[in-house]
Amino acid sequence: MHNGHYRIVFTTTTGTLGEGACLIRDGRFVGADFLHHYHGDIRSDGGVLDFPMHCARHSPDVVSQLGLPLEFDVHWTGRETEHGFVLQAMLPGGVVLSASCTLLAA
Repeated sequence: MHNGHYRIVFTTTTGTLGEGACLIRDGRFVGADFLHHYHGDIRSDGGVLDFPMHCARHSPDVVSQLGLPLEFDVHWTGRETEHGFVLQAMLPGGVVLSASCTLLAA
């Protein structure tokens, strides 16, 4: 896992949900999209990724398209790729979310 800025594209089984960005430094990450900000620690073992992420909505006045609470935890799993990593998680309510993360700048 390389330190740097990453572009994130979130998708569900029905298509693209949105985009965000994150900064990864020494196994920790912080990021945000139009609705949430998030942070956590990344564990990598031979290119296999596993990490918990805490998410919080920027404002309680904005409604989540997926009916998500104001704050929640997500457990991501995935793998490193040549230019970043791909992830998958189960959101509260049973929605499967995928994320494709591409390194923009180291």
